[in-house]
Amino acid sequence: MCLRPNAFCPTADPLEDQSGVQDTAPLGDDIEHELMLDFLNHLDSPSRTQTNVNFETQNGMTPLIMACVLNLHVDRLLAEPSLDLNYKNAFSYSALMAACEANQVEVVKTLLTQPTIDRSDINAGFCLACKGGYAELVTFLLTCHADLDLSFGMAMEDELELISGFDQAILNDHMDVVSAVLAHLATTLEEDNLDIRVGGFTTACRADKKDMVALLVASGIPVEDLNYGFSEACLHGHLDVVRYLVESTDVDVNYGVHDDIDMFPHGVSSFYLACQSDHAEVVRFLLSLPQLDPRQLCNALCAAQDMDIVEMVLAHPHFNINSDVGELPPLTIACVDRQLEKLARLLAVPSIDVNFKHNGLFLACQTGHATIVRYLLQTSPHPVNVNALMSISEDQEAVTCLVVACGHNREDVVRVLLEHPAIQVNAVPGMPYVPLVQACAFGHFEVVKLLLGHPSVDVHCKNAAGTTAMSAATAGKHVTVQAILRQHQKPSVAREPALKRPKPNSPMHSTKAA
Repeated sequence: MCLRPNAFCPTADPLEDQSGVQDTAPLGDDIEHELMLDFLNHLDSPSRTQTNVNFETQNGMTPLIMACVLNLHVDRLLAEPSLDLNYKNAFSYSALMAACEANQVEVVKTLLTQPTIDRSDINAGFCLACKGGYAELVTFLLTCHADLDLSFGMAMEDELELISGFDQAILNDHMDVVSAVLAHLATTLEEDNLDIRVGGFTTACRADKKDMVALLVASGIPVEDLNYGFSEACLHGHLDVVRYLVESTDVDVNYGVHDDIDMFPHGVSSFYLACQSDHAEVVRFLLSLPQLDPRQLCNALCAAQDMDIVEMVLAHPHFNINSDVGELPPLTIACVDRQLEKLARLLAVPSIDVNFKHNGLFLACQTGHATIVRYLLQTSPHPVNVNALMSISEDQEAVTCLVVACGHNREDVVRVLLEHPAIQVNAVPGMPYVPLVQACAFGHFEVVKLLLGHPSVDVHCKNAAGTTAMSAATAGKHVTVQAILRQHQKPSVAREPALKRPKPNSPMHSTKAA
């Protein structure tokens, strides 16, 4: 990372502002600055004791760096035979870079006439000049140095990201510098400069620089890149940029970055990102556009957390809350994310199908959100099928909410489900599993206790494979579960017969009943 020394202070007049350098230096650096200035002012003095012209202070200042920053005795210092023209201080900062950051155009020109100068530092100097907004210096570097790399980036201050000089000018609102760079790019081949312009356009969209966006659009930005910049502006909530792109360009408001085709069949759209990031004003504007694809609405509603945005989307005349776009409907997402306020609002929609697709009840049971489960079963104005068979993926067998809760040891959820008058606690047609057998197989003691406390539970139930609760607990060596099962079995069958021990070469595992 390139940092300027603490002693840095740009000036156009070296004699007038020397005192200003000392005045602006941090307390404790004054002595170093005075010594450095004294050294520069007495280079030809017979009493000069410091013979090393490349010495560096604790804060990274060198005689050449200060001379370039102040435009003070530069030619005299360059005449020193032992001068290291390309010396970099502890901050990887050279004299050429310092001259660029100080906007000392004549010093930069002088340095670049030196045959031994490290011209690779021009790239860093260009970045610093762009950041400072020095249009004259930027123009000089652009027109006089064909080897300038406009894609070169620097990390500024505490930032980790490498940022190009062009982007620095955009971020710091230096319109004249940006115009100078664009004018230079117009003289080069488009394939050589398109990435620079597109990168700057994206930066401007991301940073809410509408005037910069307009300037870059005028330079010619491909539609695909317009769409991406539009997406960035929506993501960051920059309404002025969003409005400008919609009203002044051919941007596609339904543009989406294709990621998960099942979850986002139309791509992760700009509208979705605005909803997800809670940018209500951007959402309001996009909803007013007749070209907005209504198929986006239901999917984007899944991402909305701000209730104002939820209300806006629900009020759209073409909104269909039971849209089959995407894997999970809004109600399910609200259940999974435990958004109770949003859940209540969605349930108030008269046309909502609470049993649609992966219903919210199923996933709330799986994730253990007992409050959501209770709300759906006890407060919802729409009847919820508590015994519906559901599966998350095609390779999984369909099961009921109770089986899911038992298998995942969701004790609080099981308690709520068992309070429902229609709950089926035993075998359900079409399902190979039985809640009690599942709980016993995993050794979920508290869940087993809850199930055994239900008046309709069959302690002798079997799953589709013929496994009983006791044999499942025995196979899993869940001793406490076996004990509580015996307490609820009838005396005549308190102990199940032991399974016949297989032969040693049998692939079966021995399972002996207690």
